[in-house]
Amino acid sequence: MSSTLDRPLVDIRSAVNLRFRRGAVVNWTRLALLLSSDFAAFSAAWLASAAFFPLKAADNILAPQGSVVWLIVLFMVSMMAARGLYRGGNYWRSLWELVRAVTLAFLFLYVGWFVVTEQTLPFGRSVLVGAWLMSIVFAGMGRSVIKQAIVSLRQRDRFCVPTFVIGPPERREQMARILSAAGYRVVGYTSPTQDDIPNLLEQVMACNAQEVVVATLGYLPGLPAFYRGLRAAGITMRWVPNEGELLLRQVGTTRILCGIPTVEVCPPLIGGMDFRLKRLMDVLLSGAGLLVLSPLLIVIAALVRLSSPGSAFFVQERVGVRGQIFRIYKFRSMYVDAEKRKAELMAKNEVQGPLFKLRNDPRITSIGKLLRRTSLDELPQLWNVLIGEMSLIGPRPPVPSEVALYEKWHYDRLLVLPGITGLAQISGRSDLKHFEDVVRLDLYYIQNWSLALDFDILIKTVAVVLRAKGAY
Repeated sequence: MSSTLDRPLVDIRSAVNLRFRRGAVVNWTRLALLLSSDFAAFSAAWLASAAFFPLKAADNILAPQGSVVWLIVLFMVSMMAARGLYRGGNYWRSLWELVRAVTLAFLFLYVGWFVVTEQTLPFGRSVLVGAWLMSIVFAGMGRSVIKQAIVSLRQRDRFCVPTFVIGPPERREQMARILSAAGYRVVGYTSPTQDDIPNLLEQVMACNAQEVVVATLGYLPGLPAFYRGLRAAGITMRWVPNEGELLLRQVGTTRILCGIPTVEVCPPLIGGMDFRLKRLMDVLLSGAGLLVLSPLLIVIAALVRLSSPGSAFFVQERVGVRGQIFRIYKFRSMYVDAEKRKAELMAKNEVQGPLFKLRNDPRITSIGKLLRRTSLDELPQLWNVLIGEMSLIGPRPPVPSEVALYEKWHYDRLLVLPGITGLAQISGRSDLKHFEDVVRLDLYYIQNWSLALDFDILIKTVAVVLRAKGAY
């Protein structure tokens, strides 16, 4: 690594001569926008609530010229920061986390005021409830505007982080596609041998890259010295797992075993109490859904029967958890001979891999187009959820013919119950053209599952369905 020592590097212990990197500018700009938006949203929420319920606030305590409302707003912004809603990635976009953070802030405010003053809040519950509801609405709207602005800037190649990618040649196109969607601009790509790794830092610096993405663990043996050089230069390094590495969990979490440092890899399966909680949510929501939506289900069934000959329901064998075969129920959206005509349409398949998707599929009926665009054809699967064959959230269940074409790492998506909707469905639905992208999203869900993630996917599913985004 002598070549790296000859180059003047940033002293990470000191701010002297430290220039802002593109990634830092992007992060600080996003942080400033989010802070400003939340501060304005919370201020407007409290002032508006006090204006709507003037008799419920004692002695104009929430007047803008006073200090109480601003202290409350600062406390709420601090709670948002404590919940991680100003950090990078997709976390700040989560509506569910926003609701949780705002709700916790109001609970702490209510309890804390009583503990400190031994008195109730100097304004009525209607003011509190109104401010809570408007805080969520206003902050959510502000963050949605910021999100759309960032997306628009990234489409113009702005607000992007210049990134250098290290990985095998076959992943070049895939990495460029994934990174560009996340706001990164690939400025260099290399597939080095172990002998080339000592010279990598010079290539990175020559491209003015601000982050380095390593696309496989295959280069790991030669990377520690390279990483030290990146760290000294103030350049972030990320690892993007390939197919076989994607289910590794807590990589980098060290554990001491008999006096020996080890890296613990935890199983990502949903089991034990986690499974019971998820199953309880499935039973409650699917049962309530079938009960509440039963009139709509009857109307749809009648429309399907009247639109074309055949049953109102489409029943098909699908592959479930650990390869178990089960029968899935959907409202029929195609003509009865659809499966026989599939073979003649395979050449027009618009998805790379085992999946079959066709935007203008001639087998779809007139009422079927509406059902698919609104995802109403999936509603009978609530019965599959209720009886335990599926979950509300999870990877979509494949047909046996698709599973026959799976590569080994694709089978990992069968480790959990299949779902009606999932991370892949809110990330593009039918617009995802590469089956590998679908599998990676499914495996990410399996590895990072939580009830909060399930609720987040459910909320985003409603938004995606209402926009009919990627549905055909």
